[in-house]
Amino acid sequence: MYDVTMQVELTATGPDSCRMTMAGELDVVTAPGVRQALRAAVAEYQHIVVDLGKVHFCDCSGVSALLAGARAARARDVDLCLRAVPCSVARILRLSGSGRAFTIEPEQAVRRPASDAGGDRRGPDDGTDQGR
Repeated sequence: MYDVTMQVELTATGPDSCRMTMAGELDVVTAPGVRQALRAAVAEYQHIVVDLGKVHFCDCSGVSALLAGARAARARDVDLCLRAVPCSVARILRLSGSGRAFTIEPEQAVRRPASDAGGDRRGPDDGTDQGR
């Protein structure tokens, strides 16, 4: 068995803005901590950038935690955007119809290097399988 972890680092980038960097797996085990971190950031900052560049797995619990953060941000009129969204995360957001709930910086979308992709063949921009 392997260790499932999620690291969340919050860095103030101005008096009312921050960057939240996540690294690891965003799943049923780590989603409650992510949900709590997003809630705390929304309560303190007006502009939040969530950097997902080092998230290598996200399940429906992770999507739910991100959606809860987006709902909390909307309720408080806080700007929350996702940056460096890995193809695997972009795909689950797209397939679940959840992507519309977020402001996503498309030019920051990242792809895993071919050596990390486990042989998956990806489309050019959206993380979908080729030929589908």
